[in-house]
Amino acid sequence: MKDCQQNKRAEIIRLIKEAAGESAEASQGGIRLPLLAILLLVGTTFPFPAISSFCSIAAVSTIGALLATHRRGQGRTPRNLKIAVLAFIGISLVSGCSPMFDKLDTDILSACRENTGNSCKYGMSTGYSVFGVALRHATVDQARLDGQIDKVFGVETVRGAGLVSVTRLTVYGG
Repeated sequence: MKDCQQNKRAEIIRLIKEAAGESAEASQGGIRLPLLAILLLVGTTFPFPAISSFCSIAAVSTIGALLATHRRGQGRTPRNLKIAVLAFIGISLVSGCSPMFDKLDTDILSACRENTGNSCKYGMSTGYSVFGVALRHATVDQARLDGQIDKVFGVETVRGAGLVSVTRLTVYGG
Protein backbone atom coordinates (compact mmCIF):
# COMPACT_ATOMS: atom_id res chain seq x y z
CA MET A 1 0.00 0.00 0.00
CA LYS A 2 2.81 2.46 0.92
CA ASP A 3 4.72 1.57 -2.25
CA CYS A 4 1.62 2.29 -4.34
CA GLN A 5 1.15 5.71 -2.68
CA GLN A 6 4.84 6.57 -3.11
CA ASN A 7 4.67 5.58 -6.79
CA LYS A 8 1.60 7.77 -7.28
CA ARG A 9 3.31 10.69 -5.53
CA ALA A 10 6.44 10.23 -7.60
CA GLU A 11 4.35 10.09 -10.78
CA ILE A 12 2.43 13.25 -9.81
CA ILE A 13 5.66 15.10 -8.99
CA ARG A 14 7.17 13.98 -12.30
CA LEU A 15 4.10 15.19 -14.21
CA ILE A 16 4.13 18.55 -12.40
CA LYS A 17 7.83 19.06 -13.11
CA GLU A 18 7.35 18.10 -16.73
CA ALA A 19 4.40 20.45 -17.14
CA ALA A 20 6.21 23.31 -15.40
CA GLY A 21 9.29 22.81 -17.57
CA GLU A 22 7.28 22.98 -20.78
CA SER A 23 5.30 26.05 -19.77
CA ALA A 24 8.43 27.90 -18.58
CA GLU A 25 10.16 27.15 -21.87
CA ALA A 26 7.13 28.27 -23.88
CA SER A 27 6.83 31.57 -21.99
CA GLN A 28 10.55 32.39 -22.02
CA GLY A 29 11.53 31.21 -25.46
CA GLY A 30 9.44 31.22 -28.57
CA ILE A 31 7.91 34.55 -29.40
CA ARG A 32 6.50 36.01 -26.18
CA LEU A 33 9.71 37.49 -24.77
CA PRO A 34 10.94 38.96 -28.10
CA LEU A 35 7.52 40.50 -28.77
CA LEU A 36 7.51 42.04 -25.30
CA ALA A 37 11.00 43.43 -25.97
CA ILE A 38 9.81 44.98 -29.26
CA LEU A 39 6.77 46.56 -27.61
CA LEU A 40 8.91 48.02 -24.83
CA LEU A 41 11.46 49.34 -27.34
CA VAL A 42 8.65 51.08 -29.20
CA GLY A 43 7.55 52.53 -25.85
CA THR A 44 11.03 54.05 -25.35
CA THR A 45 10.44 56.34 -28.34
CA PHE A 46 7.27 57.93 -26.87
CA PRO A 47 7.75 61.63 -26.03
CA PHE A 48 6.56 61.19 -22.43
CA PRO A 49 9.49 61.00 -19.98
CA ALA A 50 7.81 58.69 -17.44
CA ILE A 51 6.69 56.17 -20.08
CA SER A 52 10.02 56.36 -21.89
CA SER A 53 11.98 55.79 -18.68
CA PHE A 54 9.80 52.86 -17.60
CA CYS A 55 9.96 51.25 -21.03
CA SER A 56 13.74 51.75 -21.22
CA ILE A 57 14.35 49.96 -17.93
CA ALA A 58 11.83 47.22 -18.74
CA ALA A 59 13.26 46.74 -22.25
CA VAL A 60 16.79 46.30 -20.93
CA SER A 61 15.52 43.78 -18.36
CA THR A 62 13.51 41.89 -20.97
CA ILE A 63 16.41 41.75 -23.41
CA GLY A 64 18.64 40.53 -20.58
CA ALA A 65 16.15 37.75 -19.80
CA LEU A 66 15.94 36.91 -23.50
CA LEU A 67 19.72 36.61 -23.76
CA ALA A 68 19.86 34.52 -20.58
CA THR A 69 17.30 32.02 -21.90
CA HIS A 70 19.22 31.69 -25.16
CA ARG A 71 22.50 31.11 -23.34
CA ARG A 72 20.93 28.27 -21.38
CA GLY A 73 19.61 26.82 -24.61
CA GLN A 74 15.96 27.23 -23.59
CA GLY A 75 14.97 29.91 -26.08
CA ARG A 76 13.89 29.06 -29.59
CA THR A 77 13.16 32.37 -31.25
CA PRO A 78 12.58 32.56 -35.00
CA ARG A 79 15.42 34.27 -36.89
CA ASN A 80 13.14 37.01 -38.27
CA LEU A 81 12.06 37.94 -34.75
CA LYS A 82 15.69 38.20 -33.62
CA ILE A 83 16.39 40.56 -36.52
CA ALA A 84 13.31 42.61 -35.59
CA VAL A 85 14.48 42.98 -31.97
CA LEU A 86 17.91 44.15 -33.16
CA ALA A 87 16.30 46.61 -35.58
CA PHE A 88 14.10 48.09 -32.85
CA ILE A 89 17.12 48.44 -30.55
CA GLY A 90 18.79 50.47 -33.29
CA ILE A 91 15.69 52.59 -33.86
CA SER A 92 15.37 53.32 -30.15
CA LEU A 93 19.03 54.33 -29.88
CA VAL A 94 18.91 56.63 -32.92
CA SER A 95 15.55 58.25 -32.09
CA GLY A 96 16.83 59.45 -28.73
CA CYS A 97 19.63 61.41 -30.37
CA SER A 98 17.35 63.40 -32.69
CA PRO A 99 17.76 66.76 -30.82
CA MET A 100 21.43 66.77 -31.80
CA PHE A 101 20.41 67.30 -35.43
CA ASP A 102 17.67 69.87 -34.83
CA LYS A 103 18.18 73.49 -35.97
CA LEU A 104 17.56 76.67 -33.99
CA ASP A 105 13.98 77.95 -33.93
CA THR A 106 14.09 80.85 -36.40
CA ASP A 107 10.73 82.24 -35.22
CA ILE A 108 11.94 82.73 -31.66
CA LEU A 109 15.29 84.02 -32.89
CA SER A 110 13.71 86.65 -35.20
CA ALA A 111 11.23 87.76 -32.50
CA CYS A 112 14.13 88.07 -30.07
CA ARG A 113 16.07 90.20 -32.56
CA GLU A 114 13.07 92.48 -33.05
CA ASN A 115 12.66 93.04 -29.30
CA THR A 116 16.33 93.41 -28.42
CA GLY A 117 17.41 95.51 -31.41
CA ASN A 118 19.43 92.86 -33.25
CA SER A 119 21.55 92.07 -30.18
CA CYS A 120 19.87 88.72 -29.53
CA LYS A 121 22.09 86.00 -28.12
CA TYR A 122 21.43 82.36 -27.50
CA GLY A 123 22.93 79.74 -25.25
CA MET A 124 22.50 75.99 -25.15
CA SER A 125 22.48 73.31 -22.50
CA THR A 126 22.40 69.60 -23.31
CA GLY A 127 21.26 66.76 -21.05
CA TYR A 128 21.68 63.02 -21.49
CA SER A 129 19.99 59.93 -20.13
CA VAL A 130 20.71 56.26 -20.66
CA PHE A 131 18.02 53.62 -20.06
CA GLY A 132 15.81 56.26 -18.45
CA VAL A 133 18.45 57.39 -15.92
CA ALA A 134 19.60 61.00 -16.28
CA LEU A 135 23.37 61.35 -16.52
CA ARG A 136 23.39 65.11 -17.14
CA HIS A 137 20.55 67.61 -16.76
CA ALA A 138 19.86 70.48 -19.15
CA THR A 139 19.05 73.66 -17.22
CA VAL A 140 18.15 77.25 -18.12
CA ASP A 141 20.97 78.55 -15.90
CA GLN A 142 23.57 76.51 -17.81
CA ALA A 143 22.20 77.80 -21.13
CA ARG A 144 22.18 81.41 -19.86
CA LEU A 145 25.82 81.10 -18.81
CA ASP A 146 26.73 79.51 -22.16
CA GLY A 147 25.23 82.45 -24.11
CA GLN A 148 26.18 85.13 -21.56
CA ILE A 149 22.52 86.16 -21.39
CA ASP A 150 21.27 88.61 -18.76
CA LYS A 151 17.60 88.88 -19.73
CA VAL A 152 15.78 85.79 -21.06
CA PHE A 153 13.35 86.33 -23.94
CA GLY A 154 12.40 82.76 -24.79
CA VAL A 155 13.28 79.12 -24.12
CA GLU A 156 13.12 76.22 -26.55
CA THR A 157 13.31 72.60 -25.45
CA VAL A 158 13.88 69.70 -27.82
CA ARG A 159 13.72 66.20 -26.36
CA GLY A 160 14.56 62.85 -27.84
CA ALA A 161 13.12 59.65 -26.45
CA GLY A 162 14.86 56.30 -26.64
CA LEU A 163 17.26 54.02 -24.79
CA VAL A 164 19.80 56.83 -25.03
CA SER A 165 18.02 60.20 -24.85
CA VAL A 166 19.27 63.71 -25.47
CA THR A 167 17.58 66.93 -24.37
CA ARG A 168 18.69 70.26 -25.80
CA LEU A 169 17.59 73.47 -24.11
CA THR A 170 18.14 76.77 -25.98
CA VAL A 171 17.70 80.12 -24.22
CA TYR A 172 17.27 83.30 -26.25
CA GLY A 173 17.82 86.76 -24.80
CA GLY A 174 20.03 89.79 -24.54
